[in-house]
Amino acid sequence: MPQNCISIAYCFDEGYASFAKIAMFTLVAASATPLKIFLITNVNSEQAREEFRNICRDRPVELYFANIPTEVAQRLPSRGRFSGMAFAKLAIPALIREPKVIYLDVDTVVRTDLRPLFEMPLGNRVVAGVVDPVGARTSRMPLQSLDTYINTGVLLMDLDALRSFDFLGQCCDIEKRWEAIWPDQCVLNKCLEGQVLLVDQRWNRQVFSDKVTAKDWDTIASPQNSSILHFLGDAKPWSAWCSPLISEFWWSIAPTEVIGDLKPTPLTNLNQLIRYADALHRAERYEHASRLKSEAISHLTTSKKP
Repeated sequence: MPQNCISIAYCFDEGYASFAKIAMFTLVAASATPLKIFLITNVNSEQAREEFRNICRDRPVELYFANIPTEVAQRLPSRGRFSGMAFAKLAIPALIREPKVIYLDVDTVVRTDLRPLFEMPLGNRVVAGVVDPVGARTSRMPLQSLDTYINTGVLLMDLDALRSFDFLGQCCDIEKRWEAIWPDQCVLNKCLEGQVLLVDQRWNRQVFSDKVTAKDWDTIASPQNSSILHFLGDAKPWSAWCSPLISEFWWSIAPTEVIGDLKPTPLTNLNQLIRYADALHRAERYEHASRLKSEAISHLTTSKKP
């Protein structure tokens, strides 16, 4: 592998493996630079791992699978619906023996080569990330008055610097002391107060299905404006109630052999139906939106009858 390769890490459990494959496909397809990709996961099936290897075949990519050792897993917090794997990115310095790495969530789509981000000088900072205004508003984690809350779905991490102190241990202590709405993200922001370099939003274009309109989607999705798209909220691209602007884009970016037998997560409640109708309206699919809203009204009317 050439010396100029860049290192990338994903963390996911077995339930997110299908989404990780598509995220990784977009990374490999967009890259003009040799890659070293580290998959921190509990996916141990040889067949499943071979599907990831097939994405990299005939490309300048080295692929590594990393299980979390028991002694590290026992240190990772677990809170409510957030399992230990949700905190796995905090263990990256202990698991990946590289000087630095770009971490990516599996609900990302890479649109351009990531070398400019990877080579960004950090100075005396230990990570680089993009401001997360929504996370900042909802977080209850107290931060220094001049500190800026970042989204941790895309991070440039100086692993040598993070290994120079007990990063994971400090994060675990913070998780025990403070209430965290977004556990791993709030904890990392608190631990690294004053040590974060802010980078342009193009490196983590945070997209909410509930806010995307037909007017702005092409601009958002363009590689000229966004190097990494990051789909936030519970309406993921694979959710049946996601904006069709996003879902149609996402389902079209990877070939059938990568998508496999993956199907959209179905609608399960009236709230999701109403949200989907609203998303259709913002996408200017007015006729479809109107039909769904009529269906929702009919359901509500029927359910209120004695």
